[in-house]
Amino acid sequence: VLEVVIASAIGLMAISAVLMVSLSDQSVGSGSEAGSDAIHIAQKLIEKAQADSRQDYSSVANSSASECLGALCYSTKVDIPASQVTQCSKGVVGSVAWTGDHGRPQGVTLATNVANVPEMLALGGTCDPTPPTGGWNPPSTYTCGRLTGSNKATALDVLNSIVYMTTSIAPYLYITDTNGAVYNPGCNNAQDVQFIAYDNGFDAGNTLNDVRVAKYSDGNIYAFIASDTATNQFRVYDVTDIHNPIFKAQRTLANVSPTGSYPEGWRIFYYNKRAYIVTKETAGNEFHVFDVSTPNIPGSIVELGPGYQLNRTVESLVITKKNISGTDRYYAYMATDKSNAEVTVLDVTNPSAITEITSPDQDLPGTKDGAAVYLLGDRLYVGRMAVAGGPEFYVFDASHPNTGLAKLSEADIGDDVIGLAISGPFAFLATGDANNEFKVWRSDPSNLTTINANFNFPNALIPNAVRYSNNFIYLLSQGNDALRILYSP
Repeated sequence: VLEVVIASAIGLMAISAVLMVSLSDQSVGSGSEAGSDAIHIAQKLIEKAQADSRQDYSSVANSSASECLGALCYSTKVDIPASQVTQCSKGVVGSVAWTGDHGRPQGVTLATNVANVPEMLALGGTCDPTPPTGGWNPPSTYTCGRLTGSNKATALDVLNSIVYMTTSIAPYLYITDTNGAVYNPGCNNAQDVQFIAYDNGFDAGNTLNDVRVAKYSDGNIYAFIASDTATNQFRVYDVTDIHNPIFKAQRTLANVSPTGSYPEGWRIFYYNKRAYIVTKETAGNEFHVFDVSTPNIPGSIVELGPGYQLNRTVESLVITKKNISGTDRYYAYMATDKSNAEVTVLDVTNPSAITEITSPDQDLPGTKDGAAVYLLGDRLYVGRMAVAGGPEFYVFDASHPNTGLAKLSEADIGDDVIGLAISGPFAFLATGDANNEFKVWRSDPSNLTTINANFNFPNALIPNAVRYSNNFIYLLSQGNDALRILYSP
């Protein structure tokens, strides 16, 4: 499936999707030399963007210039519309303008999409290269997944429409393939998506707090788990065969006292064959990095370095790679409970020498904690607990984390923002609003406004359990209809 994703991405890079010609009452005929030259220039802009994206995806950015052919000069511009950016792709619009006969303004525009294949691989295939369609005003329930009794969901991840969900009751890791899910807006139990009854009797043995899945180049899929235990907090399972999960390894976090406060695994993130796991604030080091480059060889799964002492609880984290002055560096963006650093940034390039970069730390107004982070290209979206008078939703420029995070926008949501998923023009928010827990906002920092804020769940939502995949939103709630899948009709 990962090969199909990559092939689709390459296809996106190869297709120029739109040709619009604006000629102010005059069309470009096949014999118009100026119009033909403009189309050629626009095509060069698109081709250059496609070529640059394969070498350095981040170099494809807004720009403007001019080009003269003989006596006629053309103004050229490349735009990256904020509404066309996903985790692993972005739209590119190349425009050429000139002044025609009798002073008439004329122009040609070409548009395409370019895909970030290295980022797709680094995230293990869990990002979609195309944004959601539909207006999401309002969203609708497509179907649900039901738990029984006192079993409570804790976290989820989605890969190729297969949901991996952690819970508080055996077998603790639940899996369901939603590719064939039946439309069931009323969440009738007989039609809900069904969790797999494992052929091999798999049971993780205890409550699991978080999960991230990744597909490797050999086709195997692994689930990386933060376990709610004082030792062996980091777990790895082979879930290639969703009917037969296989235990691969477990590791105790270095320099964490099992008798201290909150030694359990809490949040986890996978990026580029490393797993990043944190505990809540504890006696010892809260932040840890594991080498998972060959998880099929359990002995190769080792912690890199001694861990890092944060002296704070991380509620959400995301890892990315940035090229800084010609050198690749890795950064962790985190939403935390530290009063003067609700947004915390670490340089995790060398796991044996992790450092906090204080310049991008954000001391947000008020005393409420950071609760959620989501990275979309160079935009860092942050949610926090409710502040009287707001704001609770922020967007920062994360293009230069080594020097700081410039605030691009902020918005008053009116309640806690406890989960985020961003794609294309949409920002999907899980909130603490007791009557309207799920909200849809515009993602463009220049127009950070609400689209729909009136979707009510029977129960509160689980923090940091919002995923976008294949035009669906997957969420977890505290009720028996634990898994809720939303779409836009």
